[in-house]
Amino acid sequence: MACPPLLGWSRYKKVQQQFYCMLDFAGHDFNTRSYTTFLLLCGYFLPVLAITLSYATIFILVRRSDGYSARTGTNEDESLHSANLSRLKVQYHLPTCQI
Repeated sequence: MACPPLLGWSRYKKVQQQFYCMLDFAGHDFNTRSYTTFLLLCGYFLPVLAITLSYATIFILVRRSDGYSARTGTNEDESLHSANLSRLKVQYHLPTCQI
């Protein structure tokens, strides 16, 4: 996410009286604004969405497992360790950046 300014999308600027540089968030040109929007979407909103969906899925599966154990009359520990966890399949899709 920090590579696009090196390729010409937005830019880095040196901070006065310091020994580091940072993104130019104060620029009003299209490249700066579009890159700031890209960072906001991909660096904040997409991870929050992924976390929210993951927790919602876990919550729904736990609620279903409680209903399953209540209907069958089995012990909660038995149902969680036998049928319900074997049906739980979580797939992780990690984005990769190739340079």
